Amino acid sequence: MKKTIIFGNGEFASIAKYYLSDREVKYFCVDDQFYKEETFENTTVIPQSELLKMDKNLYELFVSLSYKKMNTIRANKYLELKKLGFKFTSFVHKKSYISDKSYIGENCFILENQNIQRNVKIQNNVFMWSGNHIGHNSIIKDHTYLSSHVVISGNCEIGNNCFFGVNSSVKDDTLIGNECMIGMGANVIKNLKDGSVAISEKSQIYGPDEKVSKLIKDKI
Repeated sequence: MKKTIIFGNGEFASIAKYYLSDREVKYFCVDDQFYKEETFENTTVIPQSELLKMDKNLYELFVSLSYKKMNTIRANKYLELKKLGFKFTSFVHKKSYISDKSYIGENCFILENQNIQRNVKIQNNVFMWSGNHIGHNSIIKDHTYLSSHVVISGNCEIGNNCFFGVNSSVKDDTLIGNECMIGMGANVIKNLKDGSVAISEKSQIYGPDEKVSKLIKDKI
């Protein structure tokens, strides 16, 4: 098995090392301008300039950067290193159900308790946090991020560089364009154009001394 190099030295990289415990994580790697510490998580950190000198046949990379700026930071680094000829690994948690009729690309990070049905296609550099459902025949394109308990119904198409907040959902047969942001708890029931934003209405919160709070709690 090839040795693994994780690109990044932040929270996402720390989490990646935890989940990649079945592999030998040899190094963390960062851009040269961010190279300040020699170790992270008890593992050697190298600048990218050193990475470029290494034998590409001996290592596999995992770019573990966050969803900031609609995943473009992670996307740009993944594409940059791919053009240089590096190979990438993916992680799929063993406690997820993944249909043997589905497809998962490279540099994907798919955590526990997923339900990924038949004929689902998850392309490259997609991150999926815990407990999501992806319905049959749906496609999730490159560089997208799903947080937890997201439901993508059957026959949906999700564009590049999208973000889905906790407990958001998409109706079946729906097309979501590129760079769409689906906020926490939002329910998408129609197609969205590139760059769209879907936000659910905020929950109404009443203070402990307000009359309505007492009336509601008295009925429980």
